[in-house]
Amino acid sequence: MTQEELQETGKQKILDNKKLILHLAPRSGKTKIALSAVNLIEGTKLISVPSEFIIDSWKAECKKWEIDETQFNFCCHASLHKQGHYDIVIIDEIHSAISDIRIEGIKQIHPDRIIGLSGSMSRKAIEVLKDKLGLEIKMNYTVDQAVSHNVVADYRIYVHKIPLLTTELKEYTRLSASVEWCKFNGRGKQLMFASLKRARFLYNLKSKNEYTKRLINNFDRYLLFAQLTNVADELCSYSFHSKGLGNTLEAFKNEEINHLGVCKLANEGVTIPNLDIAVLVAINSSEISAIQRILRTMTNEGDGKIASIHVVISKDTQEELWLREALKSFDQTKINVI
Repeated sequence: MTQEELQETGKQKILDNKKLILHLAPRSGKTKIALSAVNLIEGTKLISVPSEFIIDSWKAECKKWEIDETQFNFCCHASLHKQGHYDIVIIDEIHSAISDIRIEGIKQIHPDRIIGLSGSMSRKAIEVLKDKLGLEIKMNYTVDQAVSHNVVADYRIYVHKIPLLTTELKEYTRLSASVEWCKFNGRGKQLMFASLKRARFLYNLKSKNEYTKRLINNFDRYLLFAQLTNVADELCSYSFHSKGLGNTLEAFKNEEINHLGVCKLANEGVTIPNLDIAVLVAINSSEISAIQRILRTMTNEGDGKIASIHVVISKDTQEELWLREALKSFDQTKINVI
């Protein structure tokens, strides 16, 4: 299937179904598909996106495909509950709009048509959207299909398992004992805080950070994902997150700078050209988060390049269990342990 055939199929799916989800790999042209289909349908139209800076990307796509952007209103998912009635709602990265308040916001709009777009749906998201909004996936196009059709570059995942320092091991053992005590004694609220404390400890290990500094010295252009803003700042001279200043993401996209440390803000809705290396300096159990971050490197067309994703985790810790969960949907033959 060519990219043009894929896009025409997606467009027809929208025209034929009033409520649906298109679950499509990167470079499939989800935005173009939705815009070209909805442009043919009469009614008031709302486009909801995860973050405000993604709105500019949609407007740029309208301009690129000569579609009148004034027919659309835009909002962020966090403001869905503040919107009035619209006939048609496009929900970009719909997997990030499954909280109760966002689901209720969509319902309050009373749309005749709901078009959900995503490239990384979890089983939980699929179940919630079907149960609460009656949405089902009407078109599914996987990463591996996109690779086989040369729509995106192939990929390899390299897992770097870093042993804890002696002092780190002692502290990790103490924090893990606290987590297990809370589990055994049924202390739900305390368990949540104990687990979060252990996670934050793992996200900011000196052993991992020092190893990552040496690793990234080998790369000319890369995107680094951290769980904590201070780690992104420490490892990269340029960073982009909610506490940062300036639009370094735009500079990175324009290749004015060639490395960037990010947290959650670049997980979704962002296409970065000429990028085939990503470094994940920490990971959690979120399958969606791992998919989103890895997909950032797969926006190049299948021209023989192979995207390299380096995941740096602490050896013999909870991170190994999180990693197994996060990477289960990827081709296991393309995962290499360093």
